[in-house]
Amino acid sequence: MTTDKNFKRLVRERMTATGDRYTAAHAAMLEETPDRVRDLLAEFERAGHSGPDRGDNEHLLAEALRLIESEGDQPTTDLVHVAHRVLLHQWDMRARVKLYDKYLAQDLPVEEEAWARWHRADSMAILGIGDVDWCRRAVEAQRELAEFVESKLSLTQLPWVWHDATMAGAWSRLDLTEEWLGRVEPVTENPVVVPENRTDRYELLNTASSMYGVVGMSDRVQAMIAQMRRVLSEDPRWGERQWAQDRLHKQEMGNALRARDLEAMRVAAREYEAWIEAQEPPMLPSPLGDIGFRFLLAEDYGTAIHYCEKDVAGGNPYTFVWYAAAVMGQSADIDRAAELLREARRRMPSEEVLAAFQNQAQFAEHLEDEQLLAAMAP
Repeated sequence: MTTDKNFKRLVRERMTATGDRYTAAHAAMLEETPDRVRDLLAEFERAGHSGPDRGDNEHLLAEALRLIESEGDQPTTDLVHVAHRVLLHQWDMRARVKLYDKYLAQDLPVEEEAWARWHRADSMAILGIGDVDWCRRAVEAQRELAEFVESKLSLTQLPWVWHDATMAGAWSRLDLTEEWLGRVEPVTENPVVVPENRTDRYELLNTASSMYGVVGMSDRVQAMIAQMRRVLSEDPRWGERQWAQDRLHKQEMGNALRARDLEAMRVAAREYEAWIEAQEPPMLPSPLGDIGFRFLLAEDYGTAIHYCEKDVAGGNPYTFVWYAAAVMGQSADIDRAAELLREARRRMPSEEVLAAFQNQAQFAEHLEDEQLLAAMAP
């Protein structure tokens, strides 16, 4: 009801300004809304959407959302795609699920339906990080997506269906890792190889390696890494080569972490850091905070702080959350942790910072701490 009233108000404002009749003003508003939202989004992104001045520009997202909501229950394809980006910046996963549900209620081209199904499952999986019911919904949505793609689209797109680590995490949280691996193994072992699915094939192998690590199948972990190297060698001009090599370094650290071999982690971290420093052009955002995050998982808080300190200017807002968690693990310094969370909030939406905060074990006894919550507030 509210969105209908808002839209009618905007139509009346246009009628007053232009002299158009209601039907003409209504049609013009529907046609122009995606471009108006796109302009607001472009202005927000130009201003630096993950920089320390993000908060000064969040009103642009609020205005874009007001326009999106005014469109009602049958959003156009153009509007859905731009709204998808706005809601990602807002980190409003529930609103994204509602958006895709509205879109999927319409008759859509097959590829559009697959796109919406994929992003709906992904949004559910993100919500599932803190809610097992959302995990169940995400798993079911991904099962349905796989069936849809297998029946309606090319098998070259199956790596795209399964590649995402966040969705895989939903299966893992429900103790369905072995089922996920069983569904994925035919895709990793007998993929339909085309250049267009190289990135998804590579990321699927990366995710499968981690999932095999969860169940302790080290031989399969190494098999996935060997396949990653083969994909990496397919084309020396591959535009994603730097990203792909970065994934291999993360796997080396992940293997050492799962083996609880702290010395091997440190060796892998030094090699990773040397590789980062040699990159031209440099990687943006810097992965140094990712190294710190892995030492945070290993509860080596001093080393985690060392790498997070090196990365606070590197462009990854999550580094501030990981840094704060390492501080809590090392000294439980609430003042310092709140300062770091405040820096994260300057660069990220409140909901995203809060979700990351709630997912770090070092904050488990401080989830209701007023000082920490105030640092992340909208």
